[in-house]
This record gives sequence, structure tokens and C-alpha cells, in this order.
Amino acid sequence: MNRSALALLIGMSLLVAGCGRHTPDAEQASEPEPGTVLLDQAAQQRSGIQTEALPAQTHAEERRIRGMVLPETGRPGLVIQLMVPADLSLPSPLPAVSVQWPADARFSIECLGVDPTATLRRFRCPVPEESAAGLAPGMAVTAWIPIAAPVTGIIVPEASVVWWQGASWVYIKEPAEADDRPDRFRRLQISLDAPVAGGWFSADPQFAQAELITMGAQILLSEELKSEIPEE
Repeated sequence: MNRSALALLIGMSLLVAGCGRHTPDAEQASEPEPGTVLLDQAAQQRSGIQTEALPAQTHAEERRIRGMVLPETGRPGLVIQLMVPADLSLPSPLPAVSVQWPADARFSIECLGVDPTATLRRFRCPVPEESAAGLAPGMAVTAWIPIAAPVTGIIVPEASVVWWQGASWVYIKEPAEADDRPDRFRRLQISLDAPVAGGWFSADPQFAQAELITMGAQILLSEELKSEIPEE
């Protein structure tokens, strides 16, 4: 073998070895840690992924109670009578009670009187005149009575939640440290013990001021699981 052929062979060997060598930064970019997805801005736009830092809200755990509409005693108007089990712990003073009326709305009432018995507490709650339209004595209504002091948290939209391995999860966005690096989306488990209109209430501090994925969470889960499939 002449010198030219030998030099060419050595050069090709070095080139192949260099192509197979990864820097730590390259490995980190191509192999995200478990429970995360890396996507650049272009991929996020193509996938329709949207994020939002959801505003803090207060929420009190509630118990559904059946109520009965009755005529006010001694003067015009209506009251709603609530029969609450005596063993149900309530905050003191009792916050406003929500009444579901009409079917897709609520209004708030103050319960002024308590008439306790051995097994039930009877609350009489005057109905505000502006909320009385359509109500009549003898009607049954659904009320929601607070059973704990209000706490602060966020309302997580239904579209933010994905289910995997028997648990519920959401993704939060961790912006890239540089413009030329992809954003990191981290999957976090979430409790769905407090359903509210349009989603679930969560007081978990890890979601406070976080950029929550509000559209495209299922796409992120698919991308994450796809990246875990071993390459042949």
C-alpha cells in the first residue's frame, strides 16, 4: 500500500470516529430526561401547542345539598330551606351558599337561620329578588354548601389534562435558556379531586405561576412516548 492510499484510509477512519462521537450538549439535546419533551418554536406552532400562566383563584370545597323553595313567612318573597346532616362539619361563619338555578348557572345566597335537630340542621336562606325568576314554592333545587375555608389555586382546563398509566397529568413549559435551544415541556401528576366548571381546581404550589399547556397536551404525551421507543 503506497503512502497516499494509507493516508486516505487513516483520514476516513478518523472521520467515521468523529461522526459517532457526541458532546454532552448534543446528548442532552437529543435525549431529554424521562417525563419531558423538547420542542422548538416552529414545532410548537405546527402542533398548535398553547400555554398560559393561569391566574390565581380562591375555591372552597363544597358539598351538594338538596333544597326546597318555600314562601317567605310574614312578607313577600321566597326562601330556600336546606337540610344539612348534623355530622357534616361546616366552617364558621358559614360563607355564601351557591344555588344551581337555572340548570347551567348559579347564584349566591346568605343563610341566616339554623334550626338544629338530632340528625339535621335546617338552614333558611332568603332568595334575592333578582334571582327569584322562575322559582316557585314547592320546587326542589340543588345547593352547594362550603365545608372548608377557601384556598388559593388555579382552575386547570379539561384540555390540559392527559391520562397515562392510570394517573392524570399536565405539562408545564420551561422556556429555553437560549433562542437557539428548544423549550422543555415537563409532565407532572395532578389530583382531580376538586372538579369545577370547565375543569379542576388545584392548590398544588408547583403549578402556581407556571406556564401550563392549555392546548396540545395529548400531542406532547404522544411525542414523549414516541421518543421512548428504542431505535432499531
